[in-house]
Amino acid sequence: MSSINPKKDFAKRDMNFFAEFTEKSAKMKRYLGFAFVIGFAVIVVVVGVIIVQLIMNQVIQNNINDLKKELASDEYQDLGLEYENLSNTLQTKTDYYFALTSHKANVDSVITSDLDAIRLLEACIPSDTIITGYETTAGVFTVSGQTFSYYSGVEIVNMLNNSDLFNDVEISIIRYVPAENNEEASTYVHNVINNYYEFTITGSIVGDYVVSVVAYNNTDLNALGGVNATSVESGDSYTLDNIMTREENGVTYTLESILVNGTTLTEEEFSFVSNNDVFSFVPNSNASIVLNYVNASAATESTEGSES
Repeated sequence: MSSINPKKDFAKRDMNFFAEFTEKSAKMKRYLGFAFVIGFAVIVVVVGVIIVQLIMNQVIQNNINDLKKELASDEYQDLGLEYENLSNTLQTKTDYYFALTSHKANVDSVITSDLDAIRLLEACIPSDTIITGYETTAGVFTVSGQTFSYYSGVEIVNMLNNSDLFNDVEISIIRYVPAENNEEASTYVHNVINNYYEFTITGSIVGDYVVSVVAYNNTDLNALGGVNATSVESGDSYTLDNIMTREENGVTYTLESILVNGTTLTEEEFSFVSNNDVFSFVPNSNASIVLNYVNASAATESTEGSES
């Protein structure tokens, strides 16, 4: 029969308990050690990044201070004055170039009388009609005269419109009244000699037209270059593309408005130009196009200021 010793059993249990506790404690120490090392490494990295950033900021600030001192020096003050003088000289030469090209465009726009058009007009004059005046300006002709028959004036218009030399011919005709011309109204009013009509006929001469294009800086009303004059055949369209932005002397400009023969494009028309970056039309006489630009950076600052 085996003998039982309770004291030894209790001693074994106590030893096993303390051994297990000691092992867990050792594991906990190892985990804490790892956590400490990792945490310390993270702190070192963060502090290092902060120190590097502070050093970089200080270097940048030192460079800015050095640049400010350099710009404040007499050498750079002289360069600023020289830049201003060169800018004024450039603007003067630009204005001179604009004046020369403007005169050239005016010369190119002068349409000499077409002999074929004059001969056709002569052939269309009825026997009861006389011509008292004829002139052409920028491809548009004006004929004034007198006729004994209302329908003779109308017939001139019909014949000119049916020809290949004239477009959009119209007439303004009124009956001549002696009393309105400070003449005595007498029995001569009923005489055929005093019973006539005065008329004015206008229209376009078919031929080459000159389209002049000029760009302005709408901020200070200075011309951005010269006047570009282009000859366009009758019936052909004239197109300007890539016009929404323009760069002159390192400055970028944005198109603000377009004028054709002094008339500004409507908001809808300009919106189409803005979306497609192209403007096109068919001239029926000499035409003048004005492109008004604004400084892009100034326009942006103005927009941001209004929004704030």
